[in-house]
Amino acid sequence: MDLKNKLCIVKQIIRKKNDRVIRKNFDTEVSFLYQLGWHPQIPGYLAHFEDGESFYLVYEYVEGGSLSKRLPEEESSLLWKEESVIDLLSKVLNVLEFVPKRDVIHRDIRPSNLIVSPESKIYLINFGFIKELVSLQTRTFTATLGYSAPEQSQGFPRFCSDIYALAMVGIQGLTGVPPKKFQVNYETQKIIWHHQANTSPEFTNILDKMTFPDWKERYQSASEVLQDLKKLYSD
Repeated sequence: MDLKNKLCIVKQIIRKKNDRVIRKNFDTEVSFLYQLGWHPQIPGYLAHFEDGESFYLVYEYVEGGSLSKRLPEEESSLLWKEESVIDLLSKVLNVLEFVPKRDVIHRDIRPSNLIVSPESKIYLINFGFIKELVSLQTRTFTATLGYSAPEQSQGFPRFCSDIYALAMVGIQGLTGVPPKKFQVNYETQKIIWHHQANTSPEFTNILDKMTFPDWKERYQSASEVLQDLKKLYSD
């Protein structure tokens, strides 16, 4: 592929000389990126190469800034309104409808992996930890503390683990509280956040279902969440 005159992001993977494990992981990641395909909210994979002691992945450059720079702080007067969080969730859920069809789980949805363009388009980046569905039997834990679902923290991520993480981003916007700071109800294992946000009962219920501790009781697909969010628009 001719990359001349293209703006790109280059990801460097440093390896030890003759490190077969890193080479194998790199080759696996490249095959996953081919498998993932194209989506308008995922920076496109363009190329890969090896040079010296490093491997490189080349991605499409997207203009914008990290969502983490826009999140409110605790007790801030700039907490996000319900409508803003619904808009964010809907945009990212459009991506999460797409990736499971490729048997892919992102496994690290957090504010720094969400890029907001000047036109308020949301991009999901850093698919470096994607795994095929057949790989879910391995107890590999990859995520960010506070955003990861309970089953993922135990090494068994599911498609709905990404839904949990996305909801935690939304709750952080509503409350200004980083997820790792939330207390947990000892009996139900649910996070305690309702008293720190101003949300409608209907939207509160949606976020609660997105973050249900037992993955089997959670929304199982992005489409299910989008359907319930659309009901809020129509009511």
